[in-house]
Amino acid sequence: MKKLELNLKERLLIIEAPAENLQMAIVNNRADDETLSVQFLQGYYINFQTQIETRGKLELLCMGSEFIDDIAKKVISVHPGYLEQEGHFLRSFINELLIRGYYWDQNPYEPKYATWHGIKELLKMFIMGYKTFEAAESRNFHPERTYIFKFISNASKI
Repeated sequence: MKKLELNLKERLLIIEAPAENLQMAIVNNRADDETLSVQFLQGYYINFQTQIETRGKLELLCMGSEFIDDIAKKVISVHPGYLEQEGHFLRSFINELLIRGYYWDQNPYEPKYATWHGIKELLKMFIMGYKTFEAAESRNFHPERTYIFKFISNASKI
C-alpha cells in the first residue's frame, strides 16, 4: 500500500490499494483520533487492514481514475497565465507528484535489453533493469486502485 500527503491549495491524502480488485472500506475516520482505519475487501472477505495517521478528518474526493481536470482545479493552485490550457490542472498535479519522487499511472523505467552479448551480460542487464523498474514501481500510483482524500479538518498543517 502506498500513501502520500500533499499540501496544495487543499490538503490531500493519496492512498493506493495494495492489489487490484480490492474495495476500500473506511472503518474509522474521527478527527480527534487522528487515524484513518481502512480495510481492503475482496468480495466480502478482508484482504488487508491498516491504520493510517492522518492528523485530521478526511473526505473521499474521488478515485484516481475519476481524477480529471475539473476536480484537479479545485485542489491545485496554478499560475493565472496557464488557466486557458486544457488539462493543465491535472498536469500540475502530476508534476507535484514528480517533484516528490512519485509517478502517476506510468513507470518511466521499462527494462531494456541490448543485443546478444552472452548469457552473463544479458542476465546482468535483466537484473539491473528489473531492480530499477521495481524501485520506480514502488512509487507509481495506479489511478484505478488509488483513492484521493481531502482533509476537511486539520489538527496541524505540515
